[in-house]
Amino acid sequence: GEGEMKYSDFFDNVDGEEEEDEEEEFNEEEEEGEGKKGKEEDDDSDEEEGEDGEVSNYLRRMLKMKKEVRDLEEELVAPKTWQMSGQVEQSERPSESLLEENVTFEHATRTKPTLTEEYTASIEDMIKRRIKDEAWN
Repeated sequence: GEGEMKYSDFFDNVDGEEEEDEEEEFNEEEEEGEGKKGKEEDDDSDEEEGEDGEVSNYLRRMLKMKKEVRDLEEELVAPKTWQMSGQVEQSERPSESLLEENVTFEHATRTKPTLTEEYTASIEDMIKRRIKDEAWN
């Protein structure tokens, strides 16, 4: 457009290269979207950005963030091991694989009350009270 001012309008190029090519490449990357670029394009764009091969801090952070997001997405979409997939039947896991696992689970057992004189006295008092109240249930 008419109102756009560019770096090249004010300063001469150091290497004599055209910066418009790099700017067009950056705009193309923005149009492609975050999830559409492959790993090979990311590596190439790192080398092509900037005159001296240096990448701006913002662009470096954005590329790093895109890579982290892509890695996390791949990890979430990847198939999980049978240990992490919830309830698994025998046919869904390798043979004898449960023997190799360290499995822990809770036992639903109640501890027996310790018989003390106070405990037996409280039981006797409860029995006497029920007999007195004629509560036979």
